[in-house]
Amino acid sequence: MSTDSEKKSRKVRGVYEPLNEEIEFKTSWGNHEFTDEECKKLLKGRSVTFLATSNTGMSYIATGKLEYQSYKGKNFWGFKRNLETEENDRTRDRELSLDSKLFQKKEKITGVYTPTNEIVQFNRKWAGHLFGDDECRQLLNGLSVTFTAFSRNGQQFTVTGSLQQQKYKGKNYWGFARDVDAIPNEWQGHRFTKQEMEELRNGDVIYIPDAVSARSKRPLRCTLCYTQVDGKKKLVPVRV
Repeated sequence: MSTDSEKKSRKVRGVYEPLNEEIEFKTSWGNHEFTDEECKKLLKGRSVTFLATSNTGMSYIATGKLEYQSYKGKNFWGFKRNLETEENDRTRDRELSLDSKLFQKKEKITGVYTPTNEIVQFNRKWAGHLFGDDECRQLLNGLSVTFTAFSRNGQQFTVTGSLQQQKYKGKNYWGFARDVDAIPNEWQGHRFTKQEMEELRNGDVIYIPDAVSARSKRPLRCTLCYTQVDGKKKLVPVRV
């Protein structure tokens, strides 16, 4: 594959493998400049996916491949965006979220939120925890993540949650939020067994003999239930 020497044409010449035919096509589409790797994929007859920007400045996802086209009576080879289908969207966006770059600005991450096929931005840090790249990709794929965080008074706790669209002071935003019915894996040093998790989820009260107070660091024996407090489900201890 050899690049055309004329910059103005921005074209590349190579063998289109499906037809074993030498062709020439533009190395750009819209405001996107194809990388060498993308050009190689296109010449192999494969699709490429990338983030593009419309004339109005809106970001969107484009997937397509090389096709022989016609415009104003002139035939040419060039990139053509695929007709979108629900199944294509899911496959394409999952691959993009897993394989694409994570665009970071300060403490915020920008990427494709797979379930709704839109580009979102969210804070990379939550309650003292900095989400790793793998966690960011899981969140963008609509999956839940579990990690250890710290409350305002320094108390350590385990939390499970996902990326959700939220509202604060009338303004919509995307950010991490606890899953509504998520029960942490541990509490005050006690790690729940599967049976205990099931009992808590069913509204039963369980006995915790080996908890440790986060403030006094003393052993704490109590019963524990998972119940609604101020509209949210929480673990509520009762001393014994």
